[in-house]
Amino acid sequence: MKGKVFFLCLFFTLSISAQHIQRVAPEAFNLMLRNFNPEAEVLIDGRDSAKFVGGHIENAIYIDAFSDCALDGLKQHLAKKQIFLYCTTNNRAEIILKMLIELGYKSSVVFLTDGIVAWKESSFDLIIED
Repeated sequence: MKGKVFFLCLFFTLSISAQHIQRVAPEAFNLMLRNFNPEAEVLIDGRDSAKFVGGHIENAIYIDAFSDCALDGLKQHLAKKQIFLYCTTNNRAEIILKMLIELGYKSSVVFLTDGIVAWKESSFDLIIED
């Protein structure tokens, strides 16, 4: 009986902290962003500000994964139903993903596989700020 109770408690705990993480190619990411809803979703570019200004995906905000303010920036978006995430390749986005898990984010994360490098190789548009 104790084993069953322990298993149920463990299952319940894992279910509460679980989040749905999708790692998708640029084509799928682009299709998903066509229905982007800024009220319920956020698109996070995990690169630094210079790279962001040099070209980012439309509707993206930047939260530099290596910044001391990254956790505070992410906390502002924990109520979003879905977070889209990318960086140059995958390094910073993986760091942000770990931060989201640490912060207890429980909803959906859509992770652009191979980052903006793959996005550019697929010839998708970028916003370049002056």
